[in-house]
Amino acid sequence: MPRILQVLCQKPGKTGSGIFLLALADLGAKKGHEQAVIAGVSREEAGMYQECLGQKSAFFPVQFQTEMLPFPIVGMSDVMPYPSTRYRDLSDDMFHRWCRAFQVTLAKAMDSFQPDLILSHHLWLLTSLTRRTVQNIPVVGICHGTCLRQLALAEQFASYAIEGCRTLDGVFALNNFQKKAIGEDYGIEEDRIAVTGAGYHSHIFYRDPEKIPGTTIKLVYAGKLSLSKGVHSLIKVYRRLYQRGLAVELHLVGSGSGNEEGQIREMAQATGGKIFFYGAVSQEQLGDIFRHCDIFILPSFYEGLSLVLMEALASGLRAVTTDLPGIKEYLGEVINCSGLVKYVELPRLKDVDIPLEEDLPDFEERLYETVKEQILAGEDGAVWEDEEIKQAVADLSWEGVYQKMEDFYTKFL
Repeated sequence: MPRILQVLCQKPGKTGSGIFLLALADLGAKKGHEQAVIAGVSREEAGMYQECLGQKSAFFPVQFQTEMLPFPIVGMSDVMPYPSTRYRDLSDDMFHRWCRAFQVTLAKAMDSFQPDLILSHHLWLLTSLTRRTVQNIPVVGICHGTCLRQLALAEQFASYAIEGCRTLDGVFALNNFQKKAIGEDYGIEEDRIAVTGAGYHSHIFYRDPEKIPGTTIKLVYAGKLSLSKGVHSLIKVYRRLYQRGLAVELHLVGSGSGNEEGQIREMAQATGGKIFFYGAVSQEQLGDIFRHCDIFILPSFYEGLSLVLMEALASGLRAVTTDLPGIKEYLGEVINCSGLVKYVELPRLKDVDIPLEEDLPDFEERLYETVKEQILAGEDGAVWEDEEIKQAVADLSWEGVYQKMEDFYTKFL
């Protein structure tokens, strides 16, 4: 059995890539793989994350807000669900400190754990640093999409990221759209890139067949509370639905930072409707929330491949999502033709994930009409009993993703 070291620049479990890491750790443990994790955490959180990983993985934390790294964790998104630093704002001194801290921890992990394989999350600075530092064992990168965004947002570091990542043994992409972008942006040959997708935990996210439809339609969003996720537009759409007399609630799961979350809460309060905030929750709590709701809405302007969309479908929700690159292809014809998911055309974007102001009214009109269409579709239990649809949803689980990854990286060992 291979000894696998996972490397992540930020907190496990708090974002899509962090959930991906924990899923791989959980499935690796079930297969008997010896594992270790390097991740960025705040100074006081190292013990908490070791406890979170439990016996699945040895943990080698890189601690921020310390003498060595006297600033918050540097996040792959500009808005993180916890205090963070943006890559574009790193000074030369901050960057050199960041590199040194991860190099020291990487050396410690290599010496004490002696991995056979490194899985490094994000085709960005840490994966480049890892490849430059470790030459004698395979290093495989995992693209979550935000790395492609950082190439534009933090251009001063793009060449460093590309040069290191270009020499990776292999790369995992979430979809074929992303695979093409990786080849073009990093100059990595097609045969070194495998499409695996992302998944959901089938023991956490599952449909309640005994659920009785209520008279109130419960809409739910889960993710960061930020402009780039389209939450402002979602609240405007909800306000229109509520003001037109529909019995509808909006449930917002997740947290934001700074002024954006405050603005969202003020907007929500001004609607006069029934909008509920949950903050950050565990995967188990999210599964319970989904099973009590009816329609999942993802109005995001940018995603790699949304884990939460698959979790919502697995929990028995209909969905409305922006027509993000790669999602239709990944979900497949069976799900797309079932009516369970409806797509909304994106507005034009600037800076990768910021909509043009003049395009927002038309986008919000499209979002409103599509949400209303799903509401009118009602609860159709029969569609969930279709064996082809059930199998299509089951194929999106983490078990399927892990097997694809294992089949690919085994050839490097």
